[in-house]
Amino acid sequence: MKLYITGSRLETYISCPFKYYLANVRKLQRPFGKPSPILAFDQALHKALSSFYRFHNHNEPFDYAKLLKCLDYNWRHSDFETAEESAEYKAAAANSLKSYFEKYCQSDDLHIDTDIFFKTEIEDIEYGGKIDRIDKNADGTLEIVDYKTGKMPANGVTELEESLVVQMLFLACDVMYPGLVKRLTYIYLK
Repeated sequence: MKLYITGSRLETYISCPFKYYLANVRKLQRPFGKPSPILAFDQALHKALSSFYRFHNHNEPFDYAKLLKCLDYNWRHSDFETAEESAEYKAAAANSLKSYFEKYCQSDDLHIDTDIFFKTEIEDIEYGGKIDRIDKNADGTLEIVDYKTGKMPANGVTELEESLVVQMLFLACDVMYPGLVKRLTYIYLK
């Protein structure tokens, strides 16, 4: 039987091997219930951006109003304890998307796919996960884009370059798209 890992499983193991053991070997899970507000915020932003790109016509300019409609469509008020909490997080999400739009939606749309779930073999390990977006550059090379709603690592790019999770994702992408992936971009939405 092959070992199956994902980026989040690797991060869990690196931060706390016992927590990894409980969740992935013993299969002990937290009781079901509402996601945390931060998780609901994260999921709504990811789904909004996925919808925005999936339904965007490459021949038209990006439209901020459509991005906000995607957020509205993917926002689940029921994931929050109160209407005030939902409104507070939704306002933060709208601000994050406004900054994103101003920085990343002023040039041509290069995306070719969003929300790509994958499982690939690297040596004797099955590595799986989800790619938020793939862009195709003019020279035919690919750029893998991953959205993050947390804080950027304290040591910035250096820490990301040395991250085992980042290296594994790049290796997996190179297995799936041999020689085509030239860049892996993390976009911090907060």
